[in-house]
Formats: sequence, C-alpha cells, structure tokens
Amino acid sequence: KGFGDPTLVTEDIWRLVYDLRLAGVQRIAGDVIYDDGFFDERRLIEGWRKEVDMANGPAYFAPLGALSVNFNTACVVVGPGGASGEDASVILETPSDAVRVINKVTTSSRRARPRLSIVRSQRSGGKVDFKISGAMPVGSAPSRIYRTVVDPISHFMSVFEGHLVSRGIEVEGEHAPGEAPEGVRIIARKESAALPVVLGRMNKHSSNFVAEHVLKAVGAEVHGEPGSTEKGLRVVEEYLVNLGASEGEFDLVNGSGLVRGIRLRPSHINSVMIDMAADRVLGPEFTASLAIGGVDGTLWTRFRGDGVEGRVRGKTGSLNHVHGLAAYVDGGDGELYAFTFLVNEIPTHSRAVRALQTRFGQALLDL
Repeated sequence: KGFGDPTLVTEDIWRLVYDLRLAGVQRIAGDVIYDDGFFDERRLIEGWRKEVDMANGPAYFAPLGALSVNFNTACVVVGPGGASGEDASVILETPSDAVRVINKVTTSSRRARPRLSIVRSQRSGGKVDFKISGAMPVGSAPSRIYRTVVDPISHFMSVFEGHLVSRGIEVEGEHAPGEAPEGVRIIARKESAALPVVLGRMNKHSSNFVAEHVLKAVGAEVHGEPGSTEKGLRVVEEYLVNLGASEGEFDLVNGSGLVRGIRLRPSHINSVMIDMAADRVLGPEFTASLAIGGVDGTLWTRFRGDGVEGRVRGKTGSLNHVHGLAAYVDGGDGELYAFTFLVNEIPTHSRAVRALQTRFGQALLDL
C-alpha cells in the first residue's frame, strides 16, 4: 500500500524486498496486491495539456500515483559499441516489463558527434515503447535519456516483481492492483524522508512531480482519502485567505505551477514568505528548503561573489515568457527582507529578466 512518497526510488524497493526476505518470506501462495487508493485516479497534472508533452512525456510532466517509483520516469542509458558500425548499447537503467526499448542506434567514428532521438509510443495495458535512433561515437561516455512512463502502478508492479525474482521469492499468484484488506499485519515498510527533506528536494530543484504529490497528500490528510488536487488546493486557498487575500483575487489550478491559468499577486506569495519567516517552529525548515544563492539548486549561478554567497535563499518559477523569483535577502543594513518579483509576457529570452531580478536582490544586499 502506497501513501504517495514522491522520492521513492528502485534502491528503496530493493531494500523493502530484502526486508521481506529477512523476515522469512520465501513463497507467496496467493496474489501480490498493489493498493494506490490513497490518491485519486487523476494521473496527469491538472491544467497542462501541451500536445508535445502529452506525446513525448518529458520528465517534468510525469503521471502521479500513490505507488510511484523513480519519479515515474524511465532512464534509457545509451552507449557506443566496441567499433564503428556496430550496434550501440541501449538499456533501461531500471528494468521494467512496462517499458520496452527498441534500439536503432549505431556506433559512429570517434570524431563524430553524438546524435540521439527518441520516439515514445503508448501500448495497451499501461505500457510504453521507447524507440531510440541515432549514433554514438566510439569511446564516448554513455548518455542518459529520461522519459515518463504511462501508468504508474503498472510500472511499480513490474519493478517490484523484478526485485522479488532477484531475491528468490516465489509468487504463485498474480501481480495486480487492488485494495488492501483490513487487519493485515505489516511485515516490512519504507517510510519517506521527513517532510522538510522532501520539500527541500522540491524547492531546490523545482520538481513538479514532488509538488503535485505533496499537494494531494495535504488534501488527503486534511479532507480525507483519496487525496486529490482539488482537496489540496482547498487547503492552500484557505491559508491564503487567512493571510489576508480575498477569494476573488487569485486562481489556483495545481501544485507545481505548470499551467498558465494560475493567477497570483506578488503580494500573495510575499505574505507566505513573511508568515513563514515569523514562524519560529516552521520558519527555519521552510527557509532551509529554498535554493541558496550562489551555492545550490536553481540559484547556484546567481548571487555569487565575495560576501554574497549564502545571503539569498529563494525559489524561481519559469514557463515560456514567464519568470518569477521569491526570495529572502540578508540585507546589507542587517535586516531580513522578503521580495517577490514576477514578470509575464517576456518577448524574448528570460535572461534579461533574471538579471534584473538579481540586480534587485543585489540592491538589498548593498544597503
């Protein structure tokens, strides 16, 4: 039974199955049932229907599910063969029967440049094909390509089944989704990292997947199972109103911001920054989740230099023609400042906007 941990990876499943083996499980006489009912059945991020993303499945647009592994993406590792003209090596980093790889990559001369393309096509039963074409030069380092799976629970079942086989645990029945019966005894469990750690991975690296899972989990905790985007947004909306926003002033669609229908004033976001800074219990954890200027996350290339690095913590947000930054600044006058700087309808590249936002933060550093 899954509870929406967005950071679960195949190494965690390896450990979970190993714990089953250590507990004495060698044979399962019946079926293995996979319960993902903690979340609703809406798999895709609300509000985002960009056709190219629906078809190609980039990693930032992964499907959601209470039983998810490897951020619901498949990693295809492509490397050269031993000599020019030979087939290249194309393998899945985490084997899964829900994902099939079709290798059309050859090995080119050492002087050539790598060139790869991938076509993603869905099959029945929640399965997907990745057709990889192109060429890899002799002696070149392997390349990794990440694309989303189609059905999270099919992918999870396949990965879990593979680890059972590798551990020698025999299953006489089937692997199937379903509902866990009441009163069962827990033999093994894997707890997620603490919420501040999960939020750190979300904020420092702008993970849409983690944000959407956290939102659904919040909805389940406050308004009951199954967790949904709508229930989570209800909690966020109530919080913003408590901070002073009027209900008609904003529109929320999802948890990650991957949509153009969201409307928020900078003052709404800044009110959250100020509220968190004033909270002696939650404030330090929230601040620690943000990228550190000049050091890590999405701000590692900004706010760099002597006496500057580490004095800005913030969160960026980007779509085509949109770029925002909300941040705390350790001001040069000894005060802590919060600012939110959103820019829409950027006519060309967002580089100039990012530079302007950085100059604004630098002005506070120089006070």
